[in-house]
Amino acid sequence: MLFTSLSFLLFFPTVCILYYCMPHKVRWIFLLLASYYFYINWQPVYALILLVTTGVTYVCGRVLGERQLSSVGRKAVLAVGCIIPLGFLFVFKYYDFLTRTIFDVLDNVGVRWPLPEMRLLLPIGISFYTFMAVGYVVDVYRGTVKAEKSLGLYALFVSFFPQVTSGPIGRAGELIPQLKSPQYLKYDNVICGLKQMLWGYFMKLCVSDRLAIYVDAVYGNIAHHNGTSILLASLLYTFQIYADFAGYSLIAIGAARIMGIRLAENFRRPYFSKNIKEFWGRWHITLSHWFRDYVYIPLGGNRVSLGRHLSNLMITFLLSGLWHGAEWNFILWGGCTEYS
Repeated sequence: MLFTSLSFLLFFPTVCILYYCMPHKVRWIFLLLASYYFYINWQPVYALILLVTTGVTYVCGRVLGERQLSSVGRKAVLAVGCIIPLGFLFVFKYYDFLTRTIFDVLDNVGVRWPLPEMRLLLPIGISFYTFMAVGYVVDVYRGTVKAEKSLGLYALFVSFFPQVTSGPIGRAGELIPQLKSPQYLKYDNVICGLKQMLWGYFMKLCVSDRLAIYVDAVYGNIAHHNGTSILLASLLYTFQIYADFAGYSLIAIGAARIMGIRLAENFRRPYFSKNIKEFWGRWHITLSHWFRDYVYIPLGGNRVSLGRHLSNLMITFLLSGLWHGAEWNFILWGGCTEYS
């Protein structure tokens, strides 16, 4: 169910009305059912991946929360809680890319070894909810977040419909307490949320989708265009992709705000940044913070030698590029960004 579809425009007001008409103690159940209904409208079978990811990370979180394991046992549980969700992400998003790369490398040295391709349809939102679930397990392991005892509330955290398909990437310590707390219908929340949603729809439908017409026409038939039109398309593409990502994020943030839930800010006028470091502090903020907290800092951050520090930065940005797409151009983009 796309945010820009008529189905969502009927679904969301209905959910809000029923949500505020229900007693608080059953609202989370209703939101959980609504979130799964929202998700299965894409491809029902892929809800199983969401369910398994939720179940595995919930159990791992509960085990880690008991703190009765040895250090080795805790690390083993942490590994399970990270490897299984990330394994799903790898199979669906990166397996074919890896097999194509291996085939091309072998072919270049004269070895013909065709590798099987799966050609699986990528489950919508898997990159977002996987990072949320893995972040939760790591936070429980570190002791910065308490393990959630309610499977239903944790499942709602992972599948909360405004953000499950397009972010922002939520943190358990910020979102679960809000899902537990009574939320009341407030004028300020409704007005602010509606403004954010309307601005998001404008960015997506009136800016991004309109720019895409010209950009796609040029890139889809690049041999028939000159340098000026290609340069213009490249410039417009930067605004198209920003309006698309930021617009969707604003719709999600506004929808949650109407229900009294505050999601993290995801974009903060990144093209007004003075340098690349400031840019990454304003562009897809929750993703940048996720890689900082769960990749860069665990690798040692900047508290190591200069060579190791540069290596940590490179690994983080290469993975960030790979997250955006399973193609070499995204990986190279991540590497070039690090050197910027």
